[in-house]
Amino acid sequence: MEPTELIADFGRCVERHAATVLVGAGLSRDAGYPDWSGLMEPARQCLELDDAVELTLVAQYFVNAYGEDALQDLVRSELAMVGAPAPHRIHELLADLPLPEIWTTNFDRLIEQACGEGTRCLVRDDDFVEDTSDSQKRIYKMHGCVAIPAQPLVLARDQFVRYPDTHQRFWSLLQASFLTKSFLFLGFSFEDPNFDQIFRLVRRMRDDALRPHFALLRRPDRGAALFDHRLRDLEQLGIQVAVVDDHAAIEPLMRQLVVRCQPARLFVSGSPAGPKPPESGDTYPSIELDETLAEFASLLGRSLAEHEIRLSAAGKFGAQAGYELLSHLPAEGDYGAERFTLLRRSKLEPLSEPSQRRGSIVFEGSTEDELRTAALANVRAILAVGGGSGVAQEIALANEQGLGVVPVGKFGGAGLDEWSRIDADFDSYRLGGLPVSRDLFA
Repeated sequence: MEPTELIADFGRCVERHAATVLVGAGLSRDAGYPDWSGLMEPARQCLELDDAVELTLVAQYFVNAYGEDALQDLVRSELAMVGAPAPHRIHELLADLPLPEIWTTNFDRLIEQACGEGTRCLVRDDDFVEDTSDSQKRIYKMHGCVAIPAQPLVLARDQFVRYPDTHQRFWSLLQASFLTKSFLFLGFSFEDPNFDQIFRLVRRMRDDALRPHFALLRRPDRGAALFDHRLRDLEQLGIQVAVVDDHAAIEPLMRQLVVRCQPARLFVSGSPAGPKPPESGDTYPSIELDETLAEFASLLGRSLAEHEIRLSAAGKFGAQAGYELLSHLPAEGDYGAERFTLLRRSKLEPLSEPSQRRGSIVFEGSTEDELRTAALANVRAILAVGGGSGVAQEIALANEQGLGVVPVGKFGGAGLDEWSRIDADFDSYRLGGLPVSRDLFA
């Protein structure tokens, strides 16, 4: 599948609270950690084995020759050689996904560092005995963690064979999660023996009973034929794969995925085209606009009242659209304060009353730039109508953050400029990861 299709489809699974992520070693390489092959390279050289030997067998042969403690010490020393590892931007984006849990086969601590305080890591099977009913984000570290020396890292063939017995709770939850949620595999090579056992379970199920799963893989530099066969095999398991040619392409895709998983909130940016007139800083935005813009704002608000969309705005045009939305909510007596939020700058000075006593009012930042940053932090898209430099700045910030931009060209200004720019490169235009028809855009 196309990467943008993955964003749209996995985003829907997140909305339905039926999604999780599994992170492999590929996501830790940018922080300086070796991948699975690099981690086993010292053992391979010591045993004088060639590249054809499967990695868990390399680990097992090393255990057979030198003992399990020797392998544990070798791998932990390799991991310790990575100076002062810090989470990469991809880890931070992963932490921004609204997921209650993240699975990983990695031994490092990059994911929990990115997730910050309040994150709970489960490493040992006994960790599940403790109460986990709170709202903390959970990280399931299937194969151990460098921070717990007493817990052996899962490395060798025999450890994987015994895994369902030595990690009974992990194993049961992994099976249940794979059969009831949609996984997104990131930085994962699909050579993990645990998942070979899961896949055998899936192969015995009916084709129409498979949950959709997703993977983002980089096309290898060699072995193209084997890679293509693997893709087809994964499809038989319900795993839809999006392929990128360069590792650098993963970060912008993750940024788009985070945006797609935001609440269905639209930021309405609009004003008459041209320079912004002087405006008093101590009032809420008036809803007085020229006739054409006012009519469009009202039509917009009435239309959006019929859909599960929330609005936010910081100007006159957006305020009128939001108040109109609240006036036309379909359910009688539905106040709907959460459906529209008016954002204003925070200042230590008195303010006049808002133009209407409906919706929610939030104070964010003390400057216009701080207000814009806060306004776009929790939305999925921005609607741009008319406007001068302010709307242009909001469009630029939205594009930088990977938000969907819906430009209305009818009223000129920054909205028309953005409409024309997208029109000139229409094939790359996406909303929520999906292309838009040319007729709808026009």
